Amino acid sequence: MLATATGIAQSLIPTPVSMKACPGDFEAAKPLIRSASFDNPEAYTLTISSAGIVIEAPSKAAEAHALATLAQLRNEDRYPCMRIDDRPRFPWRGLLLDVSRHFMPVDSVKATLERMASVKMNVLHWHLADDQGVRVESKRFPLLQARASGGQFYTQGQIKELIAYAQDRGIRVVPEFDFPGHATAWFAAYPELASAPGPYEIERKIGIFDPAFDPSNPKTYEFIEEFLTEMAAMFPDSHVHLGGDEVNGKHWDANPRIQAFKKAQRLGSNHDLQVYFEDRMHAITRKLGKTLVLWDEAIHPKSARDIVYQAWRGPNALLASAFLKHQTLVAYGFYLDWGLSTDQLYRNQLNGVLPDETDPILKRLKPLIKIPAARPAGMMTDVEFANRLGGEAALWSEFTTPANLDTHLWPRLAVVAERLWSPPEKSQDLDDLYRRLNTIYPQPPSKPFEDLLEPGKYVYRHLSKKYTVDSPMDQLVDRLPSESLRAQEFNRLAVKKHFKQVREWLERWNAQQATGLLLEADARLAIKIGLETLDRIEGKAAAPGPGWKLGKIAVLKALGDNHREIVIAICPGVISLVNAFPN
Repeated sequence: MLATATGIAQSLIPTPVSMKACPGDFEAAKPLIRSASFDNPEAYTLTISSAGIVIEAPSKAAEAHALATLAQLRNEDRYPCMRIDDRPRFPWRGLLLDVSRHFMPVDSVKATLERMASVKMNVLHWHLADDQGVRVESKRFPLLQARASGGQFYTQGQIKELIAYAQDRGIRVVPEFDFPGHATAWFAAYPELASAPGPYEIERKIGIFDPAFDPSNPKTYEFIEEFLTEMAAMFPDSHVHLGGDEVNGKHWDANPRIQAFKKAQRLGSNHDLQVYFEDRMHAITRKLGKTLVLWDEAIHPKSARDIVYQAWRGPNALLASAFLKHQTLVAYGFYLDWGLSTDQLYRNQLNGVLPDETDPILKRLKPLIKIPAARPAGMMTDVEFANRLGGEAALWSEFTTPANLDTHLWPRLAVVAERLWSPPEKSQDLDDLYRRLNTIYPQPPSKPFEDLLEPGKYVYRHLSKKYTVDSPMDQLVDRLPSESLRAQEFNRLAVKKHFKQVREWLERWNAQQATGLLLEADARLAIKIGLETLDRIEGKAAAPGPGWKLGKIAVLKALGDNHREIVIAICPGVISLVNAFPN
C-alpha cells in the first residue's frame, strides 16, 4: 500500500495492526511523539491504531521523517492502521543547490527544503560562491556583496532564517565556498588575492575559467580564515565544503612568484601545489571545529584522513577515496542537470566498479597507493563500504532559474532520495518506480506534442549556442521537464511489444493539432514511422524493400540525438518497434 501511495517508501515494511480504517485528522489531533532510543539517530517507529497515532523517535530529524511518512499515508483525513519501523541506508542524503550561476530567492529555497523533507533528504549542500557570484553577506568583507554578488545575495538574517527552517525539517545546511578555483567573483572584490593581475569582474559566461587564488600569498590564507571564521558563526553544521575542483593551473604556470614558491616547497606539479593549498584549508577548518569536504580532484595519499571527498568524476574517484580510507560522498551518476533519466539515476552504482587501468585518476594515483586486487564489478570490501557516507544529487544552475527550478528537480530528486534511503535490492523494478512517480508527481497537461519532447543532455547545450547567465531562460527547452514520463512510458510499452497500447498512444498524438511548434514536423515523422512499422508488423502493409530498417533507424537516431537542444523522446521506443519487425 505504501509503495502504491508514495514514490519513496519502498523501504517501509508495514505490519497491519487492524484491517479497519482509522479516522484521523492531522490538523485536529496531532500525533503523540515520544522520545525513544534507537541505534540510528534517524530511525523511527510510527504506529497507527484505533487508539491514535504514536511516533517514537530519538531526534528532531527522525520526528520529521515520521511526519513525512504520515503525510504520505493520509487519504481524505483517514489513515490505515499499521506499524512502521524505518531507518535510512546512508546518513548523508543530500541535494547540491547551485545559487551562484542563477540566484534562488529565499522562497524558492524554502519550497525546496519543504519538498526535500517530504522525501526524507537530510542535507542541503548550498553552493554559495562561484565565478558568477558570491551569494553571502559578509560584515568583515563588505566588498563581496558590493562587487562580487551583482546585487543578489542572502543577508546574514536570511541565512539564519533558512538554516532554522531546514533544521525544523530535519535538514542540515552545509555551505560550499569554492577555493582555489571557480574564483573570479572573489577577485572582483579583492583582486590582490588572485594569481594573475586584474582587472576582474564577476563572470557572465558559462564554463570553466582560469582565475585561481594565489597559494604562495600569505594574505590568501589570512583572508580565507577570517572569512570562514565569520561564516562558521552562522553555519552550525559540523561540515564545510571548500570546493577544490577544476583548477586548470594556467595562472599558476604564468606567475614567476608561484613557480618559485613551488620550487622552494619542493612541489613538482600543480596538483602537488593544490594539495599544499588544501592542507592549509584543512588546518583552518580544523581550527574552527569543522570537517572539511572537497571534490575528488584533491585526493592524495598524504592528505589528512578526516577530509571527506565527494566523488564526481567517475567510479574510480570513489574507489581511490575508499582505498585511502576517507569518508566519501557519491556524486557521479546523480547530476540532475545532465538530464539523466529516472532509469539512469535509479540504477546508479553506489558501490563503485572494477578499477579501470586507463582512467587518468588511477593512472596518477597508482604509483602512490596500493590498488587492491580485482573483485567482482560493483563490489567493495566491508571496510571500504563502511566509509561510504552517502551521496548527493547535484543541480548546477547554468540553465536553471527560479521559474524552472521545480521542473529540473522533480520528480527525479525523489528517485535519488529513494536510492539513498532504501536497501539496494529495492532498485530493481523500474516499471513500479515509474508507476509510483506518476502517482506522486503527475505531469501537468502539456501543449500538443510537448510530452514527446525532452531537452538534450546537459553537456551538449553548452555547445549548441553561446549562453550566458544573462540569457533569458524562457524558451521551450527551458520549460520542458528533463524527462517526459509519458514518453518514457511509451518507450517501455514499445520495448515490451504491447502493440495495441503503443498504437493508441501514437494515434492519440497523431490526432493532436499544434500551431507554431517548430518541432511538429519532427514529432510527426517519428509518429509516422511508428504507425507505419505497426502496420507492417500486423500485416496491414506490404513488406518493405531492402534497407528499410536501417534507413528508418538512421532517421530516428537523428531525431533523438542528444546533441540537439530538444530531442524527440519517443525515438528509442519507435526504434524498438522497427527492430521488432522480422526482416
